[in-house]
Amino acid sequence: MPFDCRHRFMAVLSEGPDSPRIHVKGALERVLRMCAGLDAAHWHDRAEAMARRGFRVLALAEWPAAGAVIDVAVLDQGLSFPGLVGLIDPPCPKAVAAVAECRAAGIRVKRITGDHAGCARPLPPRSGWKTRIRC
Repeated sequence: MPFDCRHRFMAVLSEGPDSPRIHVKGALERVLRMCAGLDAAHWHDRAEAMARRGFRVLALAEWPAAGAVIDVAVLDQGLSFPGLVGLIDPPCPKAVAAVAECRAAGIRVKRITGDHAGCARPLPPRSGWKTRIRC
């Protein structure tokens, strides 16, 4: 099931030695609602801390598959939550150059993102990244 912005997650069906499993990755807020018995505040704090360090944060979940298809209705019934993954997503050189050109022309550059809000904040100087722009 490919990523869909309405669902805010994607899912794959894998076959392993134990049994088929459905693996989900997506927005923390959405994936947490699909899992049972979690301390949402704790995981939001963890994701925020990762985002402040410059990581793009995705949540992971899984479920034993009942068959050879992904049933979206089943996915909202208590998936297990292995945790979060943080990805480094550095700006590409073309984007950095385009922003520099805009600024040189007197254009104020704004950032719009579909990522977690913490991921959109400027990084601290010690991070080594001068800006946060994604292609």
